[in-house]
Amino acid sequence: MTCTPEGLGYGWYIKRLRRTIEEVHQKSGGERCLLVGHSAGGWLARACLGDGSWNVEQLNSNDVEISEDNTARAADRVRALITMGAVHKQPEKEFEATCVTRGALKYLNSEYPGAFLANEGISYVSVGGDAIVGKEKQQQKAVADDDNDVEKIGSEQ
Repeated sequence: MTCTPEGLGYGWYIKRLRRTIEEVHQKSGGERCLLVGHSAGGWLARACLGDGSWNVEQLNSNDVEISEDNTARAADRVRALITMGAVHKQPEKEFEATCVTRGALKYLNSEYPGAFLANEGISYVSVGGDAIVGKEKQQQKAVADDDNDVEKIGSEQ
């Protein structure tokens, strides 16, 4: 199954985020904002930037003034996208069926790969970590703890 970020499953999020970006842009006097997304919000924020433009008229918000051409450029409104703990790569082919995005992440990577709008002046920062402690790391920690205990015993004598 393949769905797109702007389809029924996630489209409401993309539309709402774009509306918020428009409101911030206008209320700030035209300043560019920082988008910060955590987990799924990170890749969805990247999807929101898409090809770099969107139709403002389709956002249906009274708080957003519509320009003559109805088109907004992401680079005029967003300074940087900062993601934390966000997956930006779909699962390998043999695990594709387990992708919780149901293909939206695969679509995003094929249509707007990587830092797609970096050449337009949008910076991309992704913060990740190693939240899973595997058996090898557990063993290394146990050895380090044992070494610390030996040092403590030796210093007490």
